[in-house]
Amino acid sequence: MGRFLYAGADVRAYPSGDSDWTPERRMDYLLRPEVTFPLSVDPQVWKRFPTDLPGPLAWIPIVEVERRVALMPSKHRLCVAIFGAAAEDDAEAEDLRRRTGAETALTADQAWTFVGFDVADDVIGVSGLSNCGYGEELDELRAAWASRLNEHGLFRHLDEAFGFRKLTDARVSEHAPFTVYGIWVVLDLST
Repeated sequence: MGRFLYAGADVRAYPSGDSDWTPERRMDYLLRPEVTFPLSVDPQVWKRFPTDLPGPLAWIPIVEVERRVALMPSKHRLCVAIFGAAAEDDAEAEDLRRRTGAETALTADQAWTFVGFDVADDVIGVSGLSNCGYGEELDELRAAWASRLNEHGLFRHLDEAFGFRKLTDARVSEHAPFTVYGIWVVLDLST
């Protein structure tokens, strides 16, 4: 599937039909506005669940995130999202290590559910896919890219995500460089 460096784990709202995405927001920010519950590394797209964990791309071991979730008194349905920064080659892997501090190779556990690839900046996790408005380019970009996105509004294939990253680096240069993130979900960690 590609080379991934562990970029963190986070507690997120369980993907369900409940979403605060209005029709207007969907039309402005999603290439596939029919997506019911958009997923992303960006906590403004996919809500974080309040915890004592730092930041959305926390360098916390997965087992520690799972342990903290298990101790939460919440009755809400939660999940742990695991993020892996993807590298096209060894040079990019080294650049990611230098830029983000990601050192550990990520090998997905077979129990995790892969949900897709996002394209986001390294600093605050702004998604170039679902949180940078498209303006006048919307129709053209929707025609070119929407069919490549899955039911979560994420890329299915790594090479397509890398292609979109290149376009997004130029289109939203104030947040560049963008990184491709693989997202895996561990579901039903709370009752």
